[in-house]
Amino acid sequence: MLPTDPTGPTGQLASWLAGLTTAQVPQQVREKTKLLMLDGLACALVGAWLLWSATAVDAILRLEGCGTNPIIGWNRGTTAPAAAMLNSSFIQGFELDDFHPVGPIHGASIVLPSLLACASQIGMASGEHFLLGAVAGFEVGPRVGLALHGAEMLSRGWHSGTVFATFAAAAAVGVPLQLNASQFEDALGMAGTQSSGLTGARFGAMCKRMQHGFAARNGLPAAFLATAGYTGIKKVFEPQHGGFLSVFGEANSPDLSLISAGLGERWEIEQIITKSYAVMGGILGCDSGWRRHGSAVFAHAGRKRGRMDSDSKINGRHETLFDEGGPTAQGNVRVTAHFRDGARLDSFVFAPKAVTAPVSEDRVVTKFHNLTRGIVEPGRQRAIIRAVLDLEGLRSISELINLVTPVVGGAFDEHPLLSQGEQI
Repeated sequence: MLPTDPTGPTGQLASWLAGLTTAQVPQQVREKTKLLMLDGLACALVGAWLLWSATAVDAILRLEGCGTNPIIGWNRGTTAPAAAMLNSSFIQGFELDDFHPVGPIHGASIVLPSLLACASQIGMASGEHFLLGAVAGFEVGPRVGLALHGAEMLSRGWHSGTVFATFAAAAAVGVPLQLNASQFEDALGMAGTQSSGLTGARFGAMCKRMQHGFAARNGLPAAFLATAGYTGIKKVFEPQHGGFLSVFGEANSPDLSLISAGLGERWEIEQIITKSYAVMGGILGCDSGWRRHGSAVFAHAGRKRGRMDSDSKINGRHETLFDEGGPTAQGNVRVTAHFRDGARLDSFVFAPKAVTAPVSEDRVVTKFHNLTRGIVEPGRQRAIIRAVLDLEGLRSISELINLVTPVVGGAFDEHPLLSQGEQI
C-alpha cells in the first residue's frame, strides 16, 4: 500500500524503508553498520552493572515484572519496551557510544535495543533482517536531525538525539516486521508525536543515560501498532501546524528536503563516529587547557556545572569564530594553557583526529576487547565478535542474543550476583 503522498518527504522515506533490500545497501555501509553494532554491544556490556544501571533495572523490574525480552548482561528478561529502555541506558551508561557529528544522535543506543526487543518478541528474525533493520535505523535518525539543523537543537535546550531517535527506532523495527509503505508512514507518525528530551538532564541526573532509551521504548510500539492497522500522523514531517519539523524547528527554518534527499545514494551512516574514549563527542579533540568550542558544543558540554567545575583548572569558552564555519566546525578546538610562571601556550586543532579517524574493524575490535576484558570471558568475547561481523550468516538472531544475555562482571563496583557464585 502507498503512503498518503508518495512524492513528499515522508512518503519518499516510507517508500524507501518498505522497499529496502540488502542488495541496495553498499558493502561498505553494511560493514560499517556491523562495526557500529559491535561497538554498541561493547558499551552495553561494560555499562550493564554500573550503579545507575543496576538502580534502573531494580526499579523497572518492580514496575514491569519479568518477561522474555533479554536484559543485556543480566541473565534476566522483562517486557519488550522495558528491555529496550534498559539496554539503551546501558549503551549510554558511560559516554562511550557512537555519535553523528552533524545530526547529533547516538545511533547504537536506539537501533540495537529496539531491534533486540523486536527480534525477541517475534521470535523469527534472521541476521540479515536484523542487519537491514539496523541500516534503516542508523540512516533515518541523522536525516531527521539534519532537517532540524542538528546541533542547533542543543543550543536551544533539546537533547537532540532523543528528539530524532523515535524515528530511528520505528524505522529499524519496521524492517523485520515487514511494514509496507503506508504502515511505515503510520509508524513514523506515531514515533514523531512521542519525541522529547531536555539537555537539563546532563546536570547530574541519572536519567540522561536513559533519554535515548525513552525514545527506543517509544519507537518500538509505534512500529508494532502500525502492523495492526493503528494509524499515526500522516505526512508527519510536512504540516505547518502541528507537524514534527514545524514544532521542533520553530523559528529555526528546518529544511524538509533533507529527510529524503539522496536516499540510497548518500549514506549518513558513513559519517557516524565511534569514540576513542569516554567523553561527550563534541569535545573529543581536547583534554586539557582552556577549551574553546562552537556554540552548540559549548551549550551541551562547556558550561560550568557547579562548584566542582568552577574550582577546576580546566574551563570551557565559546569561540564565536567556530560558529561561522557551519556545523562541521563545531568539533574544532582551541586550547590555551596558562602556566604558573606566566607563560602561555596556544594551540588550534582543526577536525581533531579523535573525531576524524576512520571506523576500522581493528579499531572497533580492539575497543571491544579493552572494554569487556575482565567482565566477559575470552571465549565469549570472540563468539560475540564473530556473530556480529558475520551477521548475514546467522539463521536466527537468537544466536547473538544468547551470547549477550548471560551475566557479565561489574566494570567498577562489587558485583552482587557474582558474590553469590554466579558465573560469567
